[in-house]
Amino acid sequence: MLVSLDRRMQDVADYEKLISHLVPPQQRFIQLWSGEPGYADNLGKPARLPMSFLIDKTGRVVERYTGRIPAEAWDRIADLL
Repeated sequence: MLVSLDRRMQDVADYEKLISHLVPPQQRFIQLWSGEPGYADNLGKPARLPMSFLIDKTGRVVERYTGRIPAEAWDRIADLL
């Protein structure tokens, strides 16, 4: 996962353009940008940091947590290990 702390959206857009020419889509990282409220990350939802993702063995995002991971989620996380 890549988290961009760039202050300008143009910097994020320039990076995206560069990556789109160099890295095949299936090899790209999930990208988040923390610079503007309401910005939709490449998972399609507004980005807020800190953020955690529970990813299963096939690489599918199973759950997404904003802020602290809730205590009840740790058993589900352990099951995927």
